[in-house]
Amino acid sequence: MLTSLDKARAFCIWRSRLRRSVLLNKGAPLVSPEKTRIAQRQPRSTKLSGRILVVAANLALSVVAVAQTSSNQIWPEVDSYYSLNARYRLKFAVSRSIDGSNYNSIAIGPTLNIFAKRFVRPRLTTPNAAKDHLLTFGVGYLYLGGIDQVSENRIQLDATPQIPLPWSLQASDRNRVDLRSVEGSGFSWRYRNCVTVQRTFKIQHLVFSPYAQAEFYYSRNPRSWNKTTLQTGVDIPLGKRFDFEPYYEHDNNVGSSPNHVNALGLTLSIYF
Repeated sequence: MLTSLDKARAFCIWRSRLRRSVLLNKGAPLVSPEKTRIAQRQPRSTKLSGRILVVAANLALSVVAVAQTSSNQIWPEVDSYYSLNARYRLKFAVSRSIDGSNYNSIAIGPTLNIFAKRFVRPRLTTPNAAKDHLLTFGVGYLYLGGIDQVSENRIQLDATPQIPLPWSLQASDRNRVDLRSVEGSGFSWRYRNCVTVQRTFKIQHLVFSPYAQAEFYYSRNPRSWNKTTLQTGVDIPLGKRFDFEPYYEHDNNVGSSPNHVNALGLTLSIYF
């Protein structure tokens, strides 16, 4: 049997614990049992939503990856140049096509180059006389055709200034207009702006000129900038008659297939 003194002590202990509990929970809103159960379920629904979002994102990335295509290419080219005089030069080019949907076509055609004022002190060591002149104009014709590709007849008009830069660098800014007649598509035109920065290095008897280049395409159809190419390579002159140019190029195409192209190119230039 509990005495009156024991009951009083038990009551004091209970009251002290109740007061401590009230002080700890002071300021916290009262939550009903129903709301407590909802709050306990909330983390599970949040985790489920997060998982759904992750799955949706993976599906979207998969769709994009399927929609876009890429291709790895090898681009050989042979260019021959014949100097008529100090101002005029003929070029004849044969290559695998590196343009748009005609990657599996052959490209062949002549170009007439017209040189303006020559640099007093050329910066680049190369048999290509166009890089020794302040301005070069070009008027050319190119035929593109292949077994499984539509044919194209193209007139090319371009102007390329050469710009000396500090640190023995030289830049060129080629502006070209393509007048295109594509089989089954009629006539269209395209503007191309190609910027190149280059420098010559000499190590004993070895002479080479590495370069970096970017080209941007604007097409009448679909009236947008729909192609970009990034290229890096090196010009290696072999005497006064030959020039050897290995390079790497990456293409981004919008609205045509393949969307992305990674290519290793090899150009042999012969000068007469």
